[in-house]
Amino acid sequence: AVRTGVAVRRIRAVDGGFRIEAGAQGEIHACAVVIATQPHVAAQLLETVTPTGAEAAAAIEAPPLAVVFLGYRRRQVAHALDGLGYLTPSGERRNLTGALFCSTMFEGRAPRGHVALAGYVGGSRAPHLAGLCTGDLLDLARAEFSDLLGADGEPVVARVHRWARGLPQYNLGHARLAAALRATSQEVPGLYVTGNYLRGVSLGACVEQAVETAVRVDHFLSGIERSAKPAPGNRATQRRAPGVAPGGGAR
Repeated sequence: AVRTGVAVRRIRAVDGGFRIEAGAQGEIHACAVVIATQPHVAAQLLETVTPTGAEAAAAIEAPPLAVVFLGYRRRQVAHALDGLGYLTPSGERRNLTGALFCSTMFEGRAPRGHVALAGYVGGSRAPHLAGLCTGDLLDLARAEFSDLLGADGEPVVARVHRWARGLPQYNLGHARLAAALRATSQEVPGLYVTGNYLRGVSLGACVEQAVETAVRVDHFLSGIERSAKPAPGNRATQRRAPGVAPGGGAR
């Protein structure tokens, strides 16, 4: 069963698995635990299980990011939008770190005769810009799309979504941190960490790692089941008094 709306407070390693403190939900016992959260949350959960893993997760930076979604009528945008989007070199000193042409990438992202664009503001290059008010963020995106894509006039749709912690940064020394987190399952059998801060931030990398983690968990749980089964030929036999059925009832 899948339980939603459960806030995990603490994880403790105990004999036979883990005790998970889940607030009003009480305690949950688990044979295996997969932590698939952002690194700062993983650091909090790992603190009571593996301080080494907690320290590694806490060291991974994830600066704030704001995503500005703008929708235009197709005739309002001069650019052909014949690509996935663009990344902005730091030398150009622009306010957007890049943009995606959402309606080009995926069908159904905009009605017929319209286009959908997403601009990214903030990140490690300019984290302070992600904290601008909604109006200022919209102005930044409109100005840049006008300059680079020839977007003219007011957008039909304008939305802003903020992430207090955006994409994890693969800074110098990140490989050491990722290795420490992957090693948690060896340090604490049954504990696994997965996320976009280990092998790549792309959707494909996340799916690949998730599948690998699922396989590792399956192997671990299968090993528990095998060890719990009695070996062939070693099954204990129970002697019963004549006339007594299993369970103690008289025949």
